[in-house]
Amino acid sequence: MSNSYFDVVVAGTDLAGLVYAAQAARAGYRVLVLGQEGRPASYAIGEARGLRDLPLLYGFETSGLLKGVFRDLGLHQEMRNRPEREEPAFQAITGKAWYAQSADRPLLERELAREFPGHGREILAFQARLAEDNRDAETLLDALPALPAQGWLAGRRLRRILAEQGQGRLEGTTLSFPDDVEYYAVASGLAAMMAPMRPQPANPFAMSRLLHHACGGFWSFPGGMDGFRQLLVGRLTSRGGTYRPQAAVSSILLKRRTATDVRLARGQERVSFRALVCNGPPRSFFDLIPAELQHKKARALFATLSPAYARYVVNFVVDPVLLPDAFRRHLLLITSARRDLHGANLLWLVRQDPEPGGEGRRATVSAFCHVPLESLPGTEEELQPLHRDILEAIRRIAPFLSGERVQVSTPYLTRNRETGRMVLDPAEIREVHTTPLEGTLGLSPVPLRTEYSNILILGDAACAALGLEGSLLAARQAMDWTRDAIRLKKVKGT
Repeated sequence: MSNSYFDVVVAGTDLAGLVYAAQAARAGYRVLVLGQEGRPASYAIGEARGLRDLPLLYGFETSGLLKGVFRDLGLHQEMRNRPEREEPAFQAITGKAWYAQSADRPLLERELAREFPGHGREILAFQARLAEDNRDAETLLDALPALPAQGWLAGRRLRRILAEQGQGRLEGTTLSFPDDVEYYAVASGLAAMMAPMRPQPANPFAMSRLLHHACGGFWSFPGGMDGFRQLLVGRLTSRGGTYRPQAAVSSILLKRRTATDVRLARGQERVSFRALVCNGPPRSFFDLIPAELQHKKARALFATLSPAYARYVVNFVVDPVLLPDAFRRHLLLITSARRDLHGANLLWLVRQDPEPGGEGRRATVSAFCHVPLESLPGTEEELQPLHRDILEAIRRIAPFLSGERVQVSTPYLTRNRETGRMVLDPAEIREVHTTPLEGTLGLSPVPLRTEYSNILILGDAACAALGLEGSLLAARQAMDWTRDAIRLKKVKGT
């Protein structure tokens, strides 16, 4: 016997599922969002704040898709007023260049001419070409159905859309980069860090979208990523949705290929629904289905889902006077443009200064990198060489940082209750995929729809090659499916 009933249950707090949940609640569906042991994007390190997630918000002015979603949620005016544009958008440092991507055109021209001599005009022309090419891409994204297309009718619709919009825009697009090794490394590093997917070979359409948004600027939001999520949760609850951050699914019950109920952890509560949404790591979620009820194709898909990297973060708490004024909020650091872009050779640094009036308090430099998953260290002692390499790379631009003047913290470590040692916390791993699922046009490692008739996959993996824009694209596609699959009863006369 179920304790409660909802039209939609969303398990997890990744951005895509929160956007979808807020849209569904606004459309009149009964929605329940479960925290599913999700963790905040930041955490306390004494009086300083460390980061878990990379706080990259972009596309507010360059993505029609984002603007449309915010309008649908009634957030259009709020998203015009609350986010603040970072200036410069970011800094990029390579072995030979240190430049800032600015919204001020004369300043940007001087930066590029100084740091990339002989290639400044070529780089400006490249950025202008990105903006021009991406104007038409908006129409394609608006029309794109859930991928991979399921069934003959869906496949025919997708082929028609690609024929009308230009097949090459997704599958045959090429990017002609400026003939400068350092700038090519910057562009590749930007695309790699902006999305939880690094397709190999690179997806030119996705890279074009990401670089277009990067040139358009990054934005800060009050409260960071946690504040942005809370905005969506507020929109959900104001429309009658239910948010239970401490609750989690412990098992999923099915009847044939249809999920009917979930049992919640830490109790005997049982919840019925018409649709269930995985809004987090898919492999651990689908393990909640009893083995004897799992669909063979779905089990095979998730058994072969193999991310190549973990997005690792280490936070350095320092005295702000040790950081040079030229070190701005977002900084892409590439030690060598001619080496593989992972580990300490590709870092995204986020500087967080103390709040105004917090004299004597400490600043934080959060360093994000990609570590090959197969070689990710498992203990505190094994992680120390990686931390030293990252700190040594940062000292190229902040030479006064040294081991004795820096407090090191990473959320990836947790204490083992049996041994008392600090070991890798699997729940903290942010997976980065390289292999897209067949039929997704190179945009996603997972499908939106599954072999189970009413279970959808959102979360960070959905349309991952497009980063933040991909999360909102997947949310909109899930909403289209919901309107078709779950018809709400109407009161006579309305």
